[in-house]
Amino acid sequence: MKKKHHNHKAEIPSIKYDSYYFDVKPFIQAAKDLGCWCILIVGARDRGKTYSMLKLALENKEQIVFLKRTVEDVKLLIASSKHPDLFEDDLSPYADLNDDLHLNVQPHKIYDGIASFYNDQDENKFKAGICFALSKVADYKGFGGLRKCKYVVFDEFIKQPWEKNISRFEGESALDLYWTVARDREQRGEDPLLFVGLANANDVSNQLFNALEITDDVVDMVAKHEDIRKIGHKLVVLVDDSKLTVAKDEKKSLIYDDLKNTTWGRVTFGNEFARNDFTAIGFRSIKSMRCRAAITYKNETWYIYQKENYFYVCDSFSNNRNIKSYNLNIESDLKTCYLKECVTLMDAYAKKKALFQKYRMYDVLIHFKKFFNL
Repeated sequence: MKKKHHNHKAEIPSIKYDSYYFDVKPFIQAAKDLGCWCILIVGARDRGKTYSMLKLALENKEQIVFLKRTVEDVKLLIASSKHPDLFEDDLSPYADLNDDLHLNVQPHKIYDGIASFYNDQDENKFKAGICFALSKVADYKGFGGLRKCKYVVFDEFIKQPWEKNISRFEGESALDLYWTVARDREQRGEDPLLFVGLANANDVSNQLFNALEITDDVVDMVAKHEDIRKIGHKLVVLVDDSKLTVAKDEKKSLIYDDLKNTTWGRVTFGNEFARNDFTAIGFRSIKSMRCRAAITYKNETWYIYQKENYFYVCDSFSNNRNIKSYNLNIESDLKTCYLKECVTLMDAYAKKKALFQKYRMYDVLIHFKKFFNL
C-alpha cells in the first residue's frame, strides 16, 4: 500500500489566548500535518484539554486508548456506571460531554484495570474506546483488536507530588504500550497512531519526559518562554494558562486571591513548573578549572570541573586521562559514583557552589536515588 505523505512544512498554530478554554483540535491536526507520532500538552486544571480531546474523537467517531495510572484510577472511573444507585454524579471522563452533547458514554469493566467506553444511548452501542491502567499493561499481551484506535491518550501523565510508589519506568511502559498498539500501521500506508499526553505542570522531570529524553528541551522552552516546539517527531505545547479568558474569572475567586503566589497556586493557576529548581542551571567558563571526573549516562558524557570548593558540570570534553570515569549504564559503577561524586555535589549544591549546564545533569546527579536503586 502506498505510504501517505505529510506536510512537514505545515505551520505550527499559535495558541488562541482570547478563547475561553483551550482546544486541542488545531494542535492535534498540526501534529498530524507535521508527521508527528506524539503530542504532549501541559496546561493547568479545568482548561479543556481532556474535554476537547475526547470531543474531537467522538465527533470523528475515532476510538481511543485512554490510559490511567493505576487500577484504582480505573475503578473510580467505572464506579458511577457500575453502582448508579450509590453515585449521583458521573465519574467518567466523558461526564461533561455527556451533559453538553446529550450522550451517555460510560465505562464498562472488562477486567481489573481495563474497561470499554460505550455510548449507552446508542442502539448499536457505539464504542468510544478502551481504558487501561498503565500499571497492569504488562499483564495483557497482543492488543491486536485495538487496530481501530486512532489515539493513545495518557491523561495526567505527570504525577502529583503526593502520588507514591510510581515506577520510574512508567514512561517506558507507556511507550511500550504505544508501540504494541501501533504495530505496522505506517508500513501499511496508514497514518501513525498518535500518542497524546495531557498533564498539569507538576514536575518537569517526569517519567515520560525522561523516557523520551526531552526534559532539557522543555526546560529550554521554559527559559525562552516558548509555548510550542517540535522536537524530533514530537510536538510539545506548554499553555500559559494565565492568559486564557477563563483565568480572568478564576482570578475573582477567594482561593486564587489567597494562594496565587504559593507554589501550589503557581502550578495550579499559572501552569508553572514551580516545584522544580532551575537556579543551578547555567553556563560558566571552565578556564582555570580542573576536571575531576567523567560520567556517562545513557548516550551522554558529562564532566565535573572543580576550582577550590566550586563545581561545574557540563559536556565540554576533557582530554585529561587521569580523571575518574563512571558509567551509570553499568550497575557496578552506581554506588561508587554516588559516594565519590554525587555526595560532594549535593553538599556543594546546598551551599550554592554548584552549577550545571543542563537540567538533566543536575537532576540525575543531585536526585540520584530517584533514577537508580542503590
